[in-house]
Amino acid sequence: MTPRISHAPYTAAVQRALVDAGHVPELVRTVEEQTGLRRSLVRVGRLRLLWEEEKGWSAAVGAGESWRCPHGVVAPPEQVADWVGRVLAGDRFARGVEHGQIRDSELEEALTAYVDPLWLAGPPPETDPAWT
Repeated sequence: MTPRISHAPYTAAVQRALVDAGHVPELVRTVEEQTGLRRSLVRVGRLRLLWEEEKGWSAAVGAGESWRCPHGVVAPPEQVADWVGRVLAGDRFARGVEHGQIRDSELEEALTAYVDPLWLAGPPPETDPAWT
């Protein structure tokens, strides 16, 4: 079984990209359901965003309008922010389609890319005087 990685760093990266794009979230939550399903909930103005490990990002306004992010289950944060901007602007081409589930190993590998281990936070070992 593939070890499960926290999706919180990925959600934080998306949050930073949203802020950088001028779409400041009013609410950001990462949740792991009792079933083990990982989700992230983000609210930007009237838009409710949901990330699910099975489907990627979706957005909803009220009960009637909904969108799917066209950039994959673990879409690059900048692409998510761009998509959110297009949804907020009313771009009808931003609707997207539902993605198929990706393999567990691919999902975990994609999420791992957003985990910044403490030992990587400083300068690279080859230039850090503490390592020489």
